[in-house]
This record gives sequence, structure tokens and C-alpha cells, in this order.
Amino acid sequence: MDSVVETVKDIPQINPDAIYKLDRPARALLGWMNDEQAKFFLSGGLKGIYKAEYAEKILRTRKSVNSRPAGLNQTEIIEEPPDELQNHINKLRLFVISC
Repeated sequence: MDSVVETVKDIPQINPDAIYKLDRPARALLGWMNDEQAKFFLSGGLKGIYKAEYAEKILRTRKSVNSRPAGLNQTEIIEEPPDELQNHINKLRLFVISC
């Protein structure tokens, strides 16, 4: 029993009033974002932080988007899943959160 108490004592305490931020590498479709969204993403979510290189990066990604051909053939893009997935789909339907 003493070892359990010692183990619990060793757990670092979390301050519920503190703001914790987890940073992870990420990718985003900057070329489709408006200026504010793109700047916010590039600044790591810090409002008001703006670097001059953001404007160039946003402009470069927009040029890339605009150079793509217009339109996309989406004919028959949605189809029934293959039979081998049916068992998995049925299991997912058992959980409201996955519906």
C-alpha cells in the first residue's frame, strides 16, 4: 500500500488555471484560406504576431491554387463500400460517436 501512495505523490500536479498548449507539426491548405486564417496558422495560433515572410508565403500558395485547372470531375465519386468492409461498418454503427 505504501508503494501506491509513494507513486501517487510522484505524479506532477497540474494547475487547472494554467493554459497548456501542445504544439505539433502541421500542414494546412494556405492557398484556400483568407489572409487572417493563413496568418493565424503561420503564427502558430498567436493573434497579432505577423512576420513579413507570411505575406510572400500566402501569395505563393494562392498563385499555386490559381494555376490549377478549374473544375473537377466528381462523377461517381461516392459509391457503395466493398463487401469486405461491411463487418467493420456494422461494428462502427454500434457506437453513436462514429455515426
